[in-house]
Amino acid sequence: MQNIFFGLHTGPVTWLTQVDYIRDESLSAGERGQWLGLVEGNWLFAKGNNLKITYEYFDPDDEVDEDEQIRWSGVWSFFPFQFTETRIGIRLYDGIPQNNRQNRGNFFAELHIYF
Repeated sequence: MQNIFFGLHTGPVTWLTQVDYIRDESLSAGERGQWLGLVEGNWLFAKGNNLKITYEYFDPDDEVDEDEQIRWSGVWSFFPFQFTETRIGIRLYDGIPQNNRQNRGNFFAELHIYF
């Protein structure tokens, strides 16, 4: 497994990027290489308010064409007080056309309580 990870702060936005390559040699059918990637931008636009945009890439087998999966996310996180987070967002999935679960949109709302 190889990995590159870095972060960058540009004005009010913090960027995170990661690229992974995994070579699985334990398969009985032979070897398989996988690519994974992430680009994320975080903007703390007011105290307790964070806006996050994310692009994720996954290629489960680098020998197979057209099997890549991509996911876009936009999330607003609000921290009203200590140890509490609310989040609302959207995720858009783009994968192989024959698989409906890999091609959908998802709206969500979450409440996180940390203790």
